[in-house]
Amino acid sequence: LTGGAATKLAEFYGSEFWFSDSAPEPVNASKSAYKQAFESMGIYSNENFIELTDGKISARQSIDGNVIFETGVFAETAENGGIASANGYWILSDSASSVSKKTPSQLTPVTSVLINFTENPYKNTAGEEIILIETGYSLGTIYRDTQHKLVSVIPAYKITCSSGYYMYDALSGDFLYANINNEIMY
Repeated sequence: LTGGAATKLAEFYGSEFWFSDSAPEPVNASKSAYKQAFESMGIYSNENFIELTDGKISARQSIDGNVIFETGVFAETAENGGIASANGYWILSDSASSVSKKTPSQLTPVTSVLINFTENPYKNTAGEEIILIETGYSLGTIYRDTQHKLVSVIPAYKITCSSGYYMYDALSGDFLYANINNEIMY
């Protein structure tokens, strides 16, 4: 992709993308500016899910202000603040029907999910320290069935522990997958 003297490269593999720009447009280094820059690329994130650290940006996409856990986007900025490179997962819900929205009363209580967690076969038998429990959306079958950018998402609980994290379907309370020491387990 070229735009005047700037050369841009974009590669896509299923729902993953890599992007680089040798002469990015200047950007004011703020969460709102990067939110707009990501939106121009078709990546939609709430400012609450964008982090800025020393020329690096990490963001997670969201729907209605709720995070979609498996949608990490990582970028590096040029000296002018513009996005010099980015990579991650580019997904888009095609309509409201692709989002399984439920009211809190329709979700499985987190206490039930925690009981299921105690029986999880991937849990460290020596014990796990629960660091954080988050609610949001999940692709459900992480990366397996996303061969394009249109996906469906379901409400989910993410239980982060000392060794990694565990994803549970918030509608049924069922275990979806775990990422333990950077290894995905189903």
